[in-house]
Amino acid sequence: MRLSDGLNIKKKDLISIVGAGGKTSVMFQLAKECKDKNLKVFVTTTTKIYYPTEDFIDNMFLLNKERIDITKIKNGTITIIGEYISTENKLIGVDKSFIDEIYRRNIFDLIIVESDGAKRKTIKAPNYNEPLIPSLTTKVIGIIGVDAIGMLLNNKNVHRVDEFSSVTGTKIGEIISNNSIKKLVVSKDGLFKNSPKNTKKILILNKADDKELQIKACKLLRSIAKETIDLKYILVISIYNNYCRRCEL
Repeated sequence: MRLSDGLNIKKKDLISIVGAGGKTSVMFQLAKECKDKNLKVFVTTTTKIYYPTEDFIDNMFLLNKERIDITKIKNGTITIIGEYISTENKLIGVDKSFIDEIYRRNIFDLIIVESDGAKRKTIKAPNYNEPLIPSLTTKVIGIIGVDAIGMLLNNKNVHRVDEFSSVTGTKIGEIISNNSIKKLVVSKDGLFKNSPKNTKKILILNKADDKELQIKACKLLRSIAKETIDLKYILVISIYNNYCRRCEL
């Protein structure tokens, strides 16, 4: 199953990706699959991402440099828009209200937004002002790296350790268990924090790169499925191995 099919992507979706464990990779894989379906795709961030190479995009616009005429963008393309490129070679994102306005103008078939930062960690909890999700988002995709299971809760492994400890009840230095991750997913201050009302929520367990990690992911999703939360389904995926399994709840 392709990622875009597993997520049941439809024209005029506005997708916000939050969490940690491969958000940027998921965003560009999803964009590529939808480009291959001849869709006109807009990708951006409300935080910052590393500058994408030409292999991933067809059009790039920087708001601090040029006037943008996005009405002439062709089908079967990926367009990225940011504010500017930082000295760290990162694309600085746009305000979420800008994304809502682009969505209202009905120019693109699909909009994908990286709405959370994680400093390349495999798991995180949001702080007081995260994530930055556009209000017109139709689907929120929460990502967690399966490889986080069994790691120690510390700054090396987790982004925002204090917030993670507070949300999950896991003490710093303790092992991140299935129960820790379940609490992160279901808590109002956890993975899906700030999701707009009535938005579809989808959990992705990423980095299931081998059979052992896939088995761990299946055990975890069974634990999560027992909770009463507004999740439509869970995907177990490996971007590295082009693996995608959809599990209904």
